[in-house]
Amino acid sequence: MVGYLNILLATDFSEHSEMAAKRAAALAQHYGAKLTLFNVVEFVAPEIIPNEWIEAVRGEGLEAFFTRDARKTLSEFAGRIGATDAEQVVISSSRNPGHEILRFAREQDIDLIVVGSHGRHGIDVLLGSTASTVLHRAHCDVLAVRIDS
Repeated sequence: MVGYLNILLATDFSEHSEMAAKRAAALAQHYGAKLTLFNVVEFVAPEIIPNEWIEAVRGEGLEAFFTRDARKTLSEFAGRIGATDAEQVVISSSRNPGHEILRFAREQDIDLIVVGSHGRHGIDVLLGSTASTVLHRAHCDVLAVRIDS
C-alpha cells in the first residue's frame, strides 16, 4: 500500500479539531507526508457583528480583521499540536466551509482530509454539517476523528 503524500487538516480551532490535528500530524510524520492546516473564515455580514467588535475592526474591514485573527490563531494552533512546519492556509469565503475544504483539497491534490467529529446522535450531529459534507463528497480518503463529548 502506498502511503499518503498530502494530508489536509480542516480546523475550526475547537477541541475536536485539536485532537484531530494531533492525529493528522502523527499520520503526516508516519508517512513523511506534507501536512496542511486549513481554516475557512466564514463571511460575517457587517450588520450582525457585536458592537464591541466595531472598534477592533475600525479602519481594517471585517474580512481583513477576521482573516488576520484566524492566521494568528492557526499559528498558535500549529504550535500546540507540534506542527509548526506545516503549511498554514486561511481563506475567507461566503460559501459553506465544507465546499471550500473540498475545493482546496482537489486543487492541491490532497489524498487525505482529516476532520474532527463529536459523539452525539445522527449523522449531521455526529459529524457536524461541515464534516458530513466533506465525508460524503470528497474525492479522496477522509478521516473523521471521533471525539466523545
